[in-house]
Amino acid sequence: MNYLLFFIEGVLPYIAIIVFVLGTAYRLWRWLATPVPLRITMAPARMTWKGVAGKITAEVLLFISLLRSDRFLWVIAWTMHVFAIVVLVGTHFFGVIEHGIDLWTPYTVPAGKAIIYVAASFAFPLIITLLVLLFKRILTRDIRRISIPTDYVAIGLVLAHVMNGTYMSFFMEVDMAEVMKWGLGLMTLQPHVVEGSWLFALHTATAFSLFIYFPFSKLFHPLGQITNRWTMTQKEEKLIAGGSVVK
Repeated sequence: MNYLLFFIEGVLPYIAIIVFVLGTAYRLWRWLATPVPLRITMAPARMTWKGVAGKITAEVLLFISLLRSDRFLWVIAWTMHVFAIVVLVGTHFFGVIEHGIDLWTPYTVPAGKAIIYVAASFAFPLIITLLVLLFKRILTRDIRRISIPTDYVAIGLVLAHVMNGTYMSFFMEVDMAEVMKWGLGLMTLQPHVVEGSWLFALHTATAFSLFIYFPFSKLFHPLGQITNRWTMTQKEEKLIAGGSVVK
């Protein structure tokens, strides 16, 4: 047995999921437990639950604040997220359904393979938007000045993952029976290694490295936007002895 492959495909996923869940819970707890001694609501404030939900939805789904500050960056960032969702859902979700049914029963999903390839084709514009964001961070002086090394790590990991997955989708044959065994093995706590495919191991390594990195990086910004917007739409608060906040 190749022990490096076993670690990447059979051990790293469990470590990544544990770190992701605990790290996410910790970050959210720290944010929500931080006292807010002064009202920081930004006008025009929304004081009803429907108004708050609308504000949060607009910010998370449409990036309203970014749209108002930098329209070019908004176009790149928004389309990048849309392309990423299409690739993720189209290739992974429909891929599991199509190949899972194909392996276990004589039936297949109508147009299943076509959906997978169409979704995978969105990886090419996704790579372009990621490269634009990377070069904008490198070449724009103001952005470069406030960037830290971990900002490049995040983009690099996503780029490596997408490019590796695109290559496997279009330029090599992947043994989907082995991949399905790998996925089922993880779910049943019986790890299975896809032998002889270092590209799949690399795809797995970058994916679960992102899981580990997510709670401690700027990739966490969607949940940060929700908690931040929630804080800015709270009703009047008052400070009591010891610094605690009551409503």
